[in-house]
Amino acid sequence: MKARVSNNNTEKNNEIVLSIGMIVKNEEKHLENCLSALKNLTDHISSELIIVDTGSTDRTKEIALKYTDKVYDFEWIDDFAAARNFGLKKAKGKWFMFLDADEYFDEDCNQMVKFFSYPELYEHGKWNCGSVSMYNYDTEKGKSYSLFYPLRLARLTDKLVFEGKIHEYLENIDFPVANFDTIVHHYGYISNNANIKNKSKRNMQLLLEEFKTKKQNARLVTQLFDSCNDPKETEKYAKMLIDLVELNLPENKNTINESLVRAIRFYTSNNKYNQALNAIDKFFSYEKNDERVSALDVYVCKATVHNLLCEYDNACDAYSKYFEAYNKYKTGDLLMNDASALVITSISDDAYNKVKFNYISSLSKNHDYKKAREVLEEFDIEKLELGDYKNWAEKYYVVFDQDKDYKQAIEIYQKALATKDKDKIKLAVQIFENFYSSHLLDREDFVNAIAESDAEGLYIDLMKIVRADNNGEDITASLTDFIHRVDDWKYGYAEAIYLCMKHNIDINDILVMLSNSIMKSHFPIIATTHEEYAQTVIDYCKSFDYTQSIHAMLWMTSALETAVLSSANLYEEQRAVLYDTFVCVLSDYIYNIYNQELLNVDDVDVLPELHRFGFYMTLAFTAQNDGDDIGYIRCLREALRLCEPMKDLVSFYLDKFAEKMKDE
Repeated sequence: MKARVSNNNTEKNNEIVLSIGMIVKNEEKHLENCLSALKNLTDHISSELIIVDTGSTDRTKEIALKYTDKVYDFEWIDDFAAARNFGLKKAKGKWFMFLDADEYFDEDCNQMVKFFSYPELYEHGKWNCGSVSMYNYDTEKGKSYSLFYPLRLARLTDKLVFEGKIHEYLENIDFPVANFDTIVHHYGYISNNANIKNKSKRNMQLLLEEFKTKKQNARLVTQLFDSCNDPKETEKYAKMLIDLVELNLPENKNTINESLVRAIRFYTSNNKYNQALNAIDKFFSYEKNDERVSALDVYVCKATVHNLLCEYDNACDAYSKYFEAYNKYKTGDLLMNDASALVITSISDDAYNKVKFNYISSLSKNHDYKKAREVLEEFDIEKLELGDYKNWAEKYYVVFDQDKDYKQAIEIYQKALATKDKDKIKLAVQIFENFYSSHLLDREDFVNAIAESDAEGLYIDLMKIVRADNNGEDITASLTDFIHRVDDWKYGYAEAIYLCMKHNIDINDILVMLSNSIMKSHFPIIATTHEEYAQTVIDYCKSFDYTQSIHAMLWMTSALETAVLSSANLYEEQRAVLYDTFVCVLSDYIYNIYNQELLNVDDVDVLPELHRFGFYMTLAFTAQNDGDDIGYIRCLREALRLCEPMKDLVSFYLDKFAEKMKDE
């Protein structure tokens, strides 16, 4: 925080420099925080706080009285300007500022404190009104926000007045505007859907009443547009905004960009591509609009539309222009006046990163992997929060899948390890696993590159074991050591599981670390990676004593289930062995976890899908052994009805039975 500015205000005759006005109703959730934060400003300048209550039934007035004795009641008459003007008439300061209860001043108010501490600035200076930098937050965490420069201060004169029943604003203001960098944090957009709908309904009623006499007022139409929840009605107001821009009425000239950007956002989010592009062209037809802060949002919309149209060249061009404009914003070289009437949504660090990720996607779809990698390398992945890191990893994999830069992949893995964040390590391992499983022809080069590197980490060790296995070396000791060093199997290492099965290594003592969901996440990776997976599972089943525990039985059942679901390319003889093995193991599992006396056709519907299937397959095999052909077919069909994923297996047995009947 910057050092505090001392109060040099002369305070002649205790005169008030700044009057702060608020209107409130049932704001106990926010008011304490608002007024407490406001003291960062009021403790350093001569000021007064005027709070107008329009009918609170909670602790709002009690909280307000802790900070000021100027708390007044005002009977609500469906007119925000009227309530504001009531408080405005009580003001005695040289300047007037208005605030809402869900708006909190930043701790650093130095710039504003300095302004109101020196008469040569606030009394004799050139400024007659002022705006603040308002961050409108989407979430409580405050990472995603839009920027707005609302005009909130003005010299207090007899002609100063609020206008507008809703979205009220100060009228009769003398310019120029002092644009304060002082941040006001606005949390009013964080609300439940019911509150938003109620506010929108109230706002629409007030706006429509005013609209009856102001049909061609662009400011009013933008407010109707913002408050409307009906997509068809919103589209009507969007078209009206475009039409008003075309009319070029004197009273609407100051709202051209405000109108166009709203329409552009609406058309973009509702996939109305032609209307969006036409409005975008109209926006950039105005002089210097490419140098205004609102251009940031327009470039993002333009890129989004071209992306949706699969016009990736144009999308990338729009993204590039966004970044050029964003850099100018950061250096203070953009015209910011649009932000006084228009919320800029693509300006926070969070929004900037989102645009960057979308840019990378467009570059990849445009097959410009070199540029995509350059943009990816601009991120400091060690500082990325998990959500952004996950997004980054997904985008990175698309590029890595193409350029096969093993050296950088290893560096990324090392950086993930350095964070000691298990989730980031998991994502880095998944990048390796996905590449290993999907690149059969490049697998040997990939393994060798990792194994020969100077890097450290479990996955590096695993690839060294894989290389040794490929060379025909005995890996039993090193693999056994490896699997006992893994402290959490949910972070990958599916290849280690496969190698254990391939070399008949007993893993009963590590199965306690493997939940069913973790098992099911590994087996599909192994099945995709190794064509011989089904045979490996069958062989392992014969050598591995899976009857030692329920956990081991579940393990074996899950391994065989995955093999069955990926058995389409097996020969008929292989499928026969696999299916018989699976049904037998599944039957053993079911009859070990359930009381056999309670297992019956009347109650089996309450069991999980696979267990119902196993129950009926067991009955089918029993009927077959007893020579009950009708019972066999009936149970097979019931098993099929209850477990659609196993239709190939059941069809196999039904076809076999049909062939048998034909031969007889």
